[in-house]
Amino acid sequence: MDPQPAGPRGTVRGHPVYGGTVLPAMTRGSRSRPARARWSATLLLLILSVVLTGCISVTPAPGSSGPSVPVGATPSAVAEPTAEPTEEPTPEPTEPPSLAPGATATPEPSVTPKPTPPPTPTTAPIETTAGTTAAPSAPPASVPASAAPATVAPSGPAVSLAPGASPASTPKPDVTPPLLTPGPPRQRALAKTEVYGFLPYWELSRADTLDLERLTTLAFFGLEVNARGTLIKTVNGTDTPGWAAYNSDAWRSLQQRAQDAGVRAVLTIQRFSWTDSQRRRTIKLLADPAARIRATDQIMALVTERGMDGVNLDFEPMPAESSADFTQFVRELRAAMNAVDPKLQLTFDVMPGIENYDVAALTEEDAADALFVMGYEYLTGSAARTGSNAPLVAPAGADLTGDVANILAQVPPGRVILGLPWYGRAWSTTTKEPGSETRGGDRWPFSVTINYRDAIVQAAKTGRFYDALQESAWTVYPSKLADCQACRVTWRQLWYDDIDATRAKVDFALAQELRGVGFWALGYQGTGDEMWSVLRLTVGGERDRKAPDGTATVDPASTSGERQGLPIVGGRVRLLLTDKDGQGSGPAFVRVSTSADVDADGQLTTGTTFPTTDAIEIDPSTAGPVYDLPTPRNQRPRATPTPAATVTPSLPAGSPSAAPSDVLGSPLASPATSPALVAASPGPSAGPSVSPSAAPSPGPSVSPSAVPSPSAAPSATPEPTPTTPPGKAGKRTLYVQWRDVAGNWSEPISLEVWFKPGAKPQATPTPAPVESITPSEPPLVPGEGVDIEESPAPSSAPA
Repeated sequence: MDPQPAGPRGTVRGHPVYGGTVLPAMTRGSRSRPARARWSATLLLLILSVVLTGCISVTPAPGSSGPSVPVGATPSAVAEPTAEPTEEPTPEPTEPPSLAPGATATPEPSVTPKPTPPPTPTTAPIETTAGTTAAPSAPPASVPASAAPATVAPSGPAVSLAPGASPASTPKPDVTPPLLTPGPPRQRALAKTEVYGFLPYWELSRADTLDLERLTTLAFFGLEVNARGTLIKTVNGTDTPGWAAYNSDAWRSLQQRAQDAGVRAVLTIQRFSWTDSQRRRTIKLLADPAARIRATDQIMALVTERGMDGVNLDFEPMPAESSADFTQFVRELRAAMNAVDPKLQLTFDVMPGIENYDVAALTEEDAADALFVMGYEYLTGSAARTGSNAPLVAPAGADLTGDVANILAQVPPGRVILGLPWYGRAWSTTTKEPGSETRGGDRWPFSVTINYRDAIVQAAKTGRFYDALQESAWTVYPSKLADCQACRVTWRQLWYDDIDATRAKVDFALAQELRGVGFWALGYQGTGDEMWSVLRLTVGGERDRKAPDGTATVDPASTSGERQGLPIVGGRVRLLLTDKDGQGSGPAFVRVSTSADVDADGQLTTGTTFPTTDAIEIDPSTAGPVYDLPTPRNQRPRATPTPAATVTPSLPAGSPSAAPSDVLGSPLASPATSPALVAASPGPSAGPSVSPSAAPSPGPSVSPSAVPSPSAAPSATPEPTPTTPPGKAGKRTLYVQWRDVAGNWSEPISLEVWFKPGAKPQATPTPAPVESITPSEPPLVPGEGVDIEESPAPSSAPA
């Protein structure tokens, strides 16, 4: 006789179930009635044998199917075996019995297991051989995961908490049941080096700007789940923007192209908790086993119907009360995915400080493949001072270096993906200096997030500067509110991650042997190829030792005639530029100076750097930017803003330096010694953790020499030294050079102009708007997203 675990396992048609036997319902007589009946020896022996059979618990032999724990049951929530049938009234035959929150009755292994049907995910209850309904469950260890559907218990009668059932109280067990996904360690559905990109539905129109060869996972963002575990697809009869985009031909086409290119296409399920009402809904969802089961069924239905390759869970921030419930939800979803295909990918997103995320449990074998660290939003619109949105090393407070060290103290590096921003933030400030105090209130332009593609448009007008400690680009310019006549002009600082910042942080992630990197968000990079070239040089291991070149001429429309054969210009001259880089990494910057002096890297030692463009306007006396608005009163800057520090600060161990280097950290060779791009063989990388600058937990330090350095970021920009005093008329020589993504500077070229103070150009340039940047769609960042459940009927994607 096959061993059967003891204790009641539910009911069938109103009768308690013990193992595979259905017993008659038993009742006791009234306490006021004297017990006068005498039991026969035969009846007493029968009752004793039944009681002993129900009390003995037999442990299944190793390798046997054993009882499985259905999806939705926590390890501590399985009903405890008892020696007697329950005396409580049983429910109607048509309704499953109610269980405590998180509890699910365990199905028994049958003597002759039924053949497992092919995987057909469904959200409806399934009838078992005993006529009861089976809860969604992971298959037992002896049955291949791919052979059983996610919502069917493999064998035996079962009683479960079906979606919509109301929880009730049950005895707490003092035994630990098997894990949801027993068996040997599975192979994680991750690339050797992940390049993970989120594509928001409002950027789907820019799908043609994606380089699918550089990506390994493409995450559609996204669909929201409500407190009942239902995916929100419509509001007031209208499709939500996310659902409409997910069902569009544009996404179907992109998904097919991505999968044909070997890129996993996954679905992001979002649940924000930034407001009190959002937080209450998140707690309710995760605490309710029925809601979790409903969410799991609906997610798996979409994944299987559309042939998706996995799921990303964006639950942020995590309420403290929901930490354990979220871990259970991830395990349940993993079990359901294993039942369909163990190769489906499951990831989840965490805030950098990982508060209330049990990252160790969430990345176990029965849970997620990896966690995605949202390594951005370190400074928000309410920040007191300007700085990087994602500082590698912050002057004060938290930064990527410290937070990554904290995570690696709890999670293996191969299960961590570092998320980086392709956007920045602008503030109104009291001064032009980096790290300036910010301004708030109705009198000044408020803080906004700005995509990379729009940030470089502004930097091409007002100059691009770089903070080598935080590894961040920035620019500064005057601005004012357009609809406020009484408001004054203020300084405006924009900090953003450009190609040098991105390369430094990708190199940092590779040095820590993380599983890879990811980006919020695809589409924000614009139409250029420079961000994809960064990934070619880092993750792809390519090298570029050949510098670009170009030409520069004076736009005749910005001159007022000629003198001694030279164009006469005033305080503003427009240069027309062309650049080319053959098969190299691509032009990235143009630099203009009034001096021909260069440093050891071939960079002009003075001047101003701009993102590469076809035309720039500069002051010919200083080679600095010119502004369309007057500078703030009593705060007029010198021509070129000076970065915070002209001396490179000493960085903590494990932080990239600002020295030029290739992807592996070795010194860059002479441009003449190598072809444009050659494949680089993998080199040694650093250990699994870093020495934090302000890390809350310790970890093994990383040798600075083992950390790859970023490509040649422009050095701190000193003040230009004009060839003649700025206020006097005379000949001026301007020097122009270009730099590619890999950090190679071209030889400077020169052009001469005749400077005449007060000279007016032949054609007056059209003035730029008050705020130069007009983003087409602002990035969605934590705390600024639209709450679909609280919105009556959103008509379109965020504008």
